[in-house]
Amino acid sequence: MRRLTEKTGLLAARQSVLFTEAALIASGIHERLARPVGQLLGKWSGVWQARRDAEDAITRANARVTWGNLRLDGATTAFANELLRDVGGKSDDPLFRAFFPEPPNEVVKLGLESQIERCEGFAVVASKRKLTPGATRALRAVEDAMSSGREALAARKAAFVQQAQASLDAQTWYRRHPRSAEF
Repeated sequence: MRRLTEKTGLLAARQSVLFTEAALIASGIHERLARPVGQLLGKWSGVWQARRDAEDAITRANARVTWGNLRLDGATTAFANELLRDVGGKSDDPLFRAFFPEPPNEVVKLGLESQIERCEGFAVVASKRKLTPGATRALRAVEDAMSSGREALAARKAAFVQQAQASLDAQTWYRRHPRSAEF
């Protein structure tokens, strides 16, 4: 009999239980004992798959956040360039400084959530200033990227909640079946 603990690796533990089931079936006389082990493996597979799905969801959400950040970086840079074009390349112009009191590259360096927070003020500034059609289009692109970025951040948060739930489900399952982990 092998005792599996919480420190036993998941793959090693599953292989051990699978081996036990297969040995019971192979005996030709203990197939009846193999059925509950097979049922246990089926439930285990469901818990395990839920955890893998949750981890995959986080990976996908992180990719979406990364893409959202790149998109907002590009839109912010394009907006800053459009403003600079409109003010003759003078970064100390009051119009440009109203949007970018700091260099635009400092805004672009921020992570997605912080950059969205920083760029939220653009709409307020724009409501008090006259922008050219090109700058207005570039600002809309920033706003679209911010919206998409918010959605990506929300999806990532939901993925982390899903992962926490799957981990709790796995812990609960293990605690409900402590004897079933002994073979």
